[in-house]
Parts: sequence; structure tokens; C-alpha cells
Amino acid sequence: MSLLSTMKKLKIITYYLIAVNIGIYLLMGYSGVSLIDPGAEELFRWGGSSSYSLANGQWWRLITSMFVHSGIFHLLMNMYALFSIGPILEVTLGKRRLLFAYFSTGILASLASCLFHANIPTISVGASGAIFGLFGVLLALLTTRFFVEEVRDALIGSFGITVAMNIAYS
Repeated sequence: MSLLSTMKKLKIITYYLIAVNIGIYLLMGYSGVSLIDPGAEELFRWGGSSSYSLANGQWWRLITSMFVHSGIFHLLMNMYALFSIGPILEVTLGKRRLLFAYFSTGILASLASCLFHANIPTISVGASGAIFGLFGVLLALLTTRFFVEEVRDALIGSFGITVAMNIAYS
């Protein structure tokens, strides 16, 4: 088996997304940001979004906020969920569609968070919106005959546990 065919089988996009999230978190810690309970100013400085920043034209924060996390537990929960669903969708949809789903749902979730908190000074951070978007994509696939019944039943069980854990934390 060639290296290229081996690389194609790897869930490389999922692992890159996880690595970027963890890398930014570690860079935050290296710069002096608390890894347990970073402050709102620090989260904003690292790319967190708010309705105020968006109103002032800082649209890039809709993307950067997806890679900033508000503590180790927040990061671990999100990366566990991404590790659980990312490979399934990467194999099912392909690398480009996974990236499109991740970024489009993440951006829309960041925007929705800012609109929901329009009159509340809140900093939005985390990959939860993108990850819940991926779960939405998987749910849409599970409601069809896309997967064989045995696979669909196993995915529904795993899906429920992971979503429940993330909702409990969020």
C-alpha cells in the first residue's frame, strides 16, 4: 500500500481541525492566558466574537472565535465531540464537504450567538456551533437510508450520548 493511499484513508481534516484548536489553546496558555478560566478580555484578544465587534466590521471574528476556548474542560468536550463525529463525516462526505460543513455551520452559529446576545456584552468562543452543525448534518443523514440499519442504529446511540454531554456542558 502506498503512502498516498494510506494518507487518503486517514481522517486528516478532522485531525487538523483538532490540532488547530489545541494549538491555539496552547499558544494562549504560553502567552500567559489562564488555561483554566481565561478572562473575557483575553478571549476577545485571541479572537472571540461579540455583537459589538461585528457591528464594527470585525467579521473575521466569526471564524476565529471557533478556535478559541474558555478553559480546558470546554476544549476537551469540544475536541471529544469533534473526534467522535469528524471521522464519520469525513469518510461519508469527503474532506471538502466536511470543511464546508464545519466552517459554514460554525460561522452561522457564531453569528446567531452574537445576534442572540445583541444587547448583552458577551464574548462568544468555541467550536460548539460548528460541531453541533456537524451533528445536524449527521442527523439529516440518519433520517434517510444513507446508512445501513445496523450502522444507523449504532450511530444514533453514540450520537445521543455525545450530544447530551455537550448540551449539559453548554
